[in-house]
Amino acid sequence: MSTLVHSLVALRGCDLPGLVVIGDDGDTRIRSFAELVAAVEGFAARLVARGVGRGERLAIAAPDPEYMVVATLAALRAGAVPIALADPAGGSAETWTAGALQVVRASGAHRVIRPSPTRGSLPALPGARELRVDDLGEHPLGGVFLPEPDSFRADDLALVQFSGGGQVALRATPYSHAALAAACDALLGAALRARPGDRVLSWIGLHQGLLGAVLAPLRHRVPFVIARPDPFDAARWLRLVDNLGVTITFAGAATLEQPARPDPRLDLRRVRALVCGGDVLALEAVRTFVDVHAAAGLDARALVPCFGAAASETPGQPLRVDRVAPEAYSRDGFAAPIGHVLGDMPRNALEFVARGRPLPGHRVEVVDRAGEPLGEREVGEVVVCGPSDDPAGRRTGLRGYLAEGRLYVTGRVDDVIVVHGCSYDPQPIEREAARVPGICAGKVVALARPGKLTDELVVIAEGRPVDPAVLNTMTATLRRRIQAALGLRVAALVQVPVGALPRTSSGELQRAAARAQYLQTV
Repeated sequence: MSTLVHSLVALRGCDLPGLVVIGDDGDTRIRSFAELVAAVEGFAARLVARGVGRGERLAIAAPDPEYMVVATLAALRAGAVPIALADPAGGSAETWTAGALQVVRASGAHRVIRPSPTRGSLPALPGARELRVDDLGEHPLGGVFLPEPDSFRADDLALVQFSGGGQVALRATPYSHAALAAACDALLGAALRARPGDRVLSWIGLHQGLLGAVLAPLRHRVPFVIARPDPFDAARWLRLVDNLGVTITFAGAATLEQPARPDPRLDLRRVRALVCGGDVLALEAVRTFVDVHAAAGLDARALVPCFGAAASETPGQPLRVDRVAPEAYSRDGFAAPIGHVLGDMPRNALEFVARGRPLPGHRVEVVDRAGEPLGEREVGEVVVCGPSDDPAGRRTGLRGYLAEGRLYVTGRVDDVIVVHGCSYDPQPIEREAARVPGICAGKVVALARPGKLTDELVVIAEGRPVDPAVLNTMTATLRRRIQAALGLRVAALVQVPVGALPRTSSGELQRAAARAQYLQTV
């Protein structure tokens, strides 16, 4: 069996450019694959010399993406199990510390690998056992023997990736060495069909996107670029894609939803796969993004919707959209295609973007609350099963349905708004709300609050304070739009300061956290 460790060791003599590092100051540094392996094995030797053992779980706290890449690969090379912590930049020290400690405890990490303050500032992690390593393999360390690649067994645990946290349940995805190799091959091989001349850049934090950003490119000998991503700075992301000749790039839904203007300096003709994920892909945002950048040469067929490492479309195919009757969807939990329900008006259709078919070695199902499988177009919770998952499958907390073998994700189970026995996802409500002057897309959430007979719909929007008369006008307009489009009554429009709505590290809105905050104030 060929593991990631085999792939890494096989690159020892490869002088081709492998890793491109973009510093926060814009400085570009290039390491050949051979130089990267030397740095990784030097770091791994330091871990072994400091007593790190086979199978030991190591949380990685990195002040920069380069440190995260080298330290994570070094932990793998030493036979340990790395757990990447989120980048501390872009948020408060208190928030990062709370989230990092939550992952450390849930993962059972024995130690936290981090550098001393001389390399980069990191908040303290009270109570965590730390191991400080500063040298990224620049100086050889003799007398330390690393495990032979053939000593890694297929079912040995290789790494653990976490998602969620805060108000969203923390979810762990463990990968054995066999599962990790299979996931890399499925993503960059079967789905994206990597070929000579490709170069990868991920605009997703390494704690969530390590597989696509680093591990799969390394296994397939595809050069990859790492930079500190900002989900709200799509302009910088696209400039890097252009300047560095990137052909495969990953981005979250929040990045595609950022307002954009045509940039005559951009040339995106080389992009053949723009892989986009996230909980729900907003069709209008995706279409707008493609239209805005068409003048820069971005091919609409380069857009590749995916669902983590479990399902994906393939490059070169047109975007698949399913148009669903809203009444059957909310009342019966059935995604009836438009035209199958007598009298349903196309203008009121719910539109969902296909996230692709299951990748090789993966299975995707939709189940009801009891965990029983649902049929074609029946809406329920998405369950995935892959090389890294329990044979029974892993419940994702996301709603969706299957149609003709493709997965459509419609929202989060915990975010569903139930009014008079009908279930509504917040995203269509939020998209309609964003058409109201004064309410911005991506800065609005729809949620439910308890009412006398049933839950009531509340819309919370970020914005600068406005005169009460203006807010009353906005509320009246919002109520008319939501009633006409979805048949729902808005109980209240609440305005909050810009930046007040809670978000994940990848920029996605945390509706459960927003609801908890709102209910504390009423």
